[in-house]
Amino acid sequence: MSKSTQTNQHGFTLVEVLVALVILSIGLLGVAGMQISGMKGNHNAFLRSQAQQYAYEMLDMMRANRTAATNGDYNLALTGAVPAVPVPDSVAAQDIREWLRGVTGTQNSSSALPGGQGGIAVAANVDGTWTVTITVQWVEGRLADDTTPSVVVVSKL
Repeated sequence: MSKSTQTNQHGFTLVEVLVALVILSIGLLGVAGMQISGMKGNHNAFLRSQAQQYAYEMLDMMRANRTAATNGDYNLALTGAVPAVPVPDSVAAQDIREWLRGVTGTQNSSSALPGGQGGIAVAANVDGTWTVTITVQWVEGRLADDTTPSVVVVSKL
């Protein structure tokens, strides 16, 4: 009787398992990168939406107090600082103070724009109308060299 010494191998070798693991790891890293990129894009879109909401909020306040707006009481340089309120506290000063508190996060940090700043310019037109330019800007990202996007709303008053 002769016994066969032939051994049949079954399964994978260790090299094949390691190659499959490397390929799977690269694929999972790619998926994680796409997820992070998507989340960053969604967050940036959220910040842009918040900035636009703040700009339209100020425009509505100015339309409700048109006389003060056409007198230049709402003019504000693009800055993140909340201005000091004049002694006779006017509605325009209150509107600007509350608006900037929202934009900069002084009032509620959860609804603020990171590094948020706001500016308002009211200009008279030749035809007797008024043009309002509201600028809201923020820092996009966490690093000092990141971009500073802005939303600019221009409307007739």
